[in-house]
Amino acid sequence: MRTRRQLEEQLAQAQVDITEVTEQLAAGELDAAIAEKLRERYQREIERITQQAATAPDDEAPSGSRSRLVVGMAVMAIAIIGIVVVSALAIEDREPGQFATGNIEGRDLSEVTTAEMEDVIAEFPNVLDMRLALARRYFDAGDLSRALPHYLTILEQDPENPEANATLGWMTFVSDSTQSETAATFVERALDSAPGYAQATFYLANIRLYGLDDAPGARLLLTELLEVDDLPDDVAAALQIMIEDAGGTT
Repeated sequence: MRTRRQLEEQLAQAQVDITEVTEQLAAGELDAAIAEKLRERYQREIERITQQAATAPDDEAPSGSRSRLVVGMAVMAIAIIGIVVVSALAIEDREPGQFATGNIEGRDLSEVTTAEMEDVIAEFPNVLDMRLALARRYFDAGDLSRALPHYLTILEQDPENPEANATLGWMTFVSDSTQSETAATFVERALDSAPGYAQATFYLANIRLYGLDDAPGARLLLTELLEVDDLPDDVAAALQIMIEDAGGTT
């Protein structure tokens, strides 16, 4: 029986495979029908591995792998509890009613159930904003396996979408830090589309510091984030710790 660690490695590879399919589709290297078949196959693989991992025995990870895992979990926690600095986002706010379809016009999305959103997307698969809101809901809840296919679909429809690029880059890094180059490419694409996007800047700083050993590049990004107006105290403290990790001073 495969150990949990082995299954995690297989899961990370399947996620990378899906990412590569998306990149090849965007670059015109793959036909859309073939890309969809590949995505479905890799998604089935992810679901199978996830089910097996629930009952797989634990094993002792090498010290280096354990360190990367701890770093990944720590930065993920920071990201989820409030690193999103709304005032620094370069993405325009959505207009009221932009999610209009499926009898959800004008409703506060916090009052719309996940099942309702899934139903709307199933009926109207090209409603980008609704899919983005659903992907974000799954991601914020830590349900990355459900967030992933929605973000991939968003990039098929809108290859330059800042949030989808940034989030896919982050999930790639957290899943397997050896894929940091690929992760950085996604996040840099987000910043090209939305300069000043604070969440993407934070992701890229982490990837450069903990994945690419680029301490100077990380310090530059972290210092930029510290200059954001009305930065919450806990976020500022976390950024300062990272600057120290990068060999800087606070």
